[in-house]
Amino acid sequence: MHIEEIRKDYQDTGLSSVPEEHRSMELCEIAVREGWATLDAVPECFRTEALCHQAVQVEGENIRFVPTPLLNKKICQDAVMQCGSSLAYVDKYFMDEALCYEAVCGPNGEALALEFVPDAYKRTKLGEEMCRLSVQKDGLALAYVPEVNKTAELCRVAVHNNDAALQYVPEQEKTKELCQLAVGFEGASLKEGESLQFVPDVLKCAELCMLAVCRDGRALKHVPKRYQSAALYKKAVAENGWAYIFIPSEHQTEALFDISIAENGRLLDLVDEDKRTQSLCLRAVGRSGMALKYVPSKYLTLEICAIAVHQHGLALQYVPRKLRTPAICYLAVRQYPMALRFVPLSLQTEALCKEIFISQRSMMVLRYIPEKYKTESMCLKAMQSERCVVGLDVVPHHLRTEAVCRAAIKNGRSVQPWYIPVLVRTKLCLEK
Repeated sequence: MHIEEIRKDYQDTGLSSVPEEHRSMELCEIAVREGWATLDAVPECFRTEALCHQAVQVEGENIRFVPTPLLNKKICQDAVMQCGSSLAYVDKYFMDEALCYEAVCGPNGEALALEFVPDAYKRTKLGEEMCRLSVQKDGLALAYVPEVNKTAELCRVAVHNNDAALQYVPEQEKTKELCQLAVGFEGASLKEGESLQFVPDVLKCAELCMLAVCRDGRALKHVPKRYQSAALYKKAVAENGWAYIFIPSEHQTEALFDISIAENGRLLDLVDEDKRTQSLCLRAVGRSGMALKYVPSKYLTLEICAIAVHQHGLALQYVPRKLRTPAICYLAVRQYPMALRFVPLSLQTEALCKEIFISQRSMMVLRYIPEKYKTESMCLKAMQSERCVVGLDVVPHHLRTEAVCRAAIKNGRSVQPWYIPVLVRTKLCLEK
């Protein structure tokens, strides 16, 4: 094959997908230079010093695949300048303070590359600056700062940047103010109120615990018993219904559970079936349509099913067959087009399928539309859409026209040769 043909056919999938017998030195040089090949796809016999140097300039982490005899200071420098995290693969023999600073603080530096900086370089004047800048970029870099360098100010900067950094703050540097900063962090990195678990017990107070559960009710699991109260439970379950499971059984009340259900209907699964009242079920599916799965059959009415599918179309799968009326099914697929797969075939009309398909986010539904209702324009639109991940396999054979196949190939769809009709495939091959 000619190099230009190979380049055209494999540029999107990478050099690794090119048969080895076609990976010539010239092709490897082109692929590396243009960025569609990682160095590991280049046969070792072609990995010259010049090619390796170029590879790390394009993508620093290619340094992983540079043969050891070819590694030198310049290659390491260029790799780190292109991508700071490449420092992880630099041999200690080629490391120095300046290289480490570039990896962490340079234009393409990575704060978390501080992990790979030897401690000796972190304790110098430049190293202290490196630690400070790294935690300014990402508070989690505090994990790799030597304990002796973790000053009160550095810890404050780290936590201000990322609440999760609190877990790396030395106990003696944790203050009430710092803990409040972490626990009350807007857009917290730690989920489920985990910041509270890193607060020393002596610094936990009723005010801080209330702040934690107001941010995430599940923080209740880290609240000492002495600060737990009816008011705290109420705040916790109102913020996140799942907090209910962290309330001691002797304090779990029907009122608190009602609040939990209102926040998260799926909690209905925790209720004994004989205690699932009709009003409780209605509140649950109103909050989470998928809670319909846990509604006792005696309460499954058109009303509750309509509420459920209106909240989440996929709840249609839990609607009894006899209650899947045209109105219920329409509500479901309007809310979530993929619910079409649960609509009885007798109700999958051409008008319904067409309406669902033309909705902006629903072209993937082509997979579930009966073949008799699929049209060439539908299939073409689906293959052209960047938001649709279905391939030619869902297109009926008689609709796999040249235009549809070209669109599928252009957008990288699942295009195995046998999905393309022989005449179309022949024409495409002749064009090459």
